[in-house]
Amino acid sequence: MNPFQVFHDNKKFYLKISQHTDDCADELNRRIRNFDSLQEKDAELELYHLILKHARHCDLSHCVAQQMEANLQHLILSFVSPSYPLLVCRLDLVKQDTLNEGQLILLLDYACHLWSDPRIYVRRKSMELVQRIIPLLPQVDISLILQYLQTLDITFTDLDKILSSEYTEFFHTPMTLDRECIKRLVQIVLSIISHHPFTFPRDTTPMDLPIQNLLPLLFEICCANDDDTVDFMYTVLTIFKGGDTHLLKSLEITPHRVFLYFLKVCGGTHDILIDFLLDKDSEFLSFFIQYLKYAVEDGDVLLDILDEDERDRLLTVVVNITLVLEKDAFPYNTAPLLRRLVQLEELLL
Repeated sequence: MNPFQVFHDNKKFYLKISQHTDDCADELNRRIRNFDSLQEKDAELELYHLILKHARHCDLSHCVAQQMEANLQHLILSFVSPSYPLLVCRLDLVKQDTLNEGQLILLLDYACHLWSDPRIYVRRKSMELVQRIIPLLPQVDISLILQYLQTLDITFTDLDKILSSEYTEFFHTPMTLDRECIKRLVQIVLSIISHHPFTFPRDTTPMDLPIQNLLPLLFEICCANDDDTVDFMYTVLTIFKGGDTHLLKSLEITPHRVFLYFLKVCGGTHDILIDFLLDKDSEFLSFFIQYLKYAVEDGDVLLDILDEDERDRLLTVVVNITLVLEKDAFPYNTAPLLRRLVQLEELLL
């Protein structure tokens, strides 16, 4: 059948699903039964993705999409021919939060094996699937992840090229790794350390790079926008507040070094931090209060890594933020934040 006609027909059927018409349940059942005989399986899976997404957000008790979730789940878990639409549907199942531990483990194993797929878009989506699953498991076998990381030694020599502002990804150029893949890998490693502490062997070093270049590289990869930046800093802080810190310490990635580098990226002044603190949709306020508390509690370590210029710069930033907060122009109670800032100021004096 003509792909455009398939797309048109699927769009019409999804409209019936979203409008909860009377005959859509029987038709969806028929489509699921006939799935194996379809030629356009990817197009059908794209339709199932829309249906599962609708099921996640629909509040109606008679929603056909919700009633058919179990049937769709069985089909999607049974079909194993790797494709991008199948991975998207499997991500939908993970987001539904109805899979048991055994099913999640099978999905994790399936996704890890796709990290060697020649299609870069399949690799990216399979890494996203792994990243989604890791926090949901009580324990995780990272042997496949470690095997993949160990094969990246020669690939990381191309990082400068990948991260260059002049680098262009051409459609016809075969790729095994790109910026998005590297970002996903970093997030996977951090997620494992955060949710499954002491899983990595003590001698694990997932990136064969000079340590002094690692932090700028991580910011370049993981901090493409404000939310990503805050999430990265918050994740590192969370790990150091109660997780397995061995790997990050060996790479000199600590909450203090991460925050100091963040200040450097912000120009070493308080202006951008004030913008972050005024953003009601950002997690920066929560992170900043937690970091200030951690900085005072871990004060000896912080003072030990600060040179004189860094100490003066940090003190100036703290003082200037305090002065702005004292003007009482913020849309929330600034007392807890002011208290933490004063404590850090006293430490730095």
